[in-house]
Amino acid sequence: MSNIMVRWSAIGVASIMASPLFLAGVALDSWMQNISRPLSIDIELDRSIIVVLPILIMATLVGAIIAVVPCLVGTYVLALAGNQNVALRLPIVWGLVGALLILLPIKLANPNVTMVEEPIFSGLIIAAIGSALLCRRGASWRDEPLAESWLLARRRGVARAV
Repeated sequence: MSNIMVRWSAIGVASIMASPLFLAGVALDSWMQNISRPLSIDIELDRSIIVVLPILIMATLVGAIIAVVPCLVGTYVLALAGNQNVALRLPIVWGLVGALLILLPIKLANPNVTMVEEPIFSGLIIAAIGSALLCRRGASWRDEPLAESWLLARRRGVARAV
C-alpha cells in the first residue's frame, strides 16, 4: 500500500486556476510598472462584461488544458520526492520548484532575457507558484498528522493513492 495520497480535485483546481492567476499576474505587473500615474477606470458594466466574460472563459479553458500536464507531473514527482525527504513536503519547496520550472526553460532558451521588463514573466511566475501550492494542498503522506482525514477521504473515493 502506498504511503502517498493525492487528491486529484486539487490538481484540477490548480489547472483551472492557472489562467486566472496568470492574467492577474500580468495585470498586477502592468499596473506596478505604471504606478506613478493615477489609475482611472471607466467601464460600462453592461457592455464590457459581455465582451470580457467569454474571453476569460476561453482563456481559463485554454490555460487549464496547457497546465494539466505540468500539474500532474509536478505533483507526482514532488509527492514521490516528499516521500523520500520530509523537507520536500513543505509548501515553500513546492512553490519554489514551480517558479524554477517555469523560469529555467525561459532562461535556457534566451539567456539575455531580463525578467523585469515584461509583465508576462510575472504572470507565469505567479501562475506557476499558485498552481504548485494548490497541487501541494492535495498531497498527503500517511506519516503526517492529518493522514487520518486522508484515509477517510480515500475510503469515500475522493482521494487516490499514488
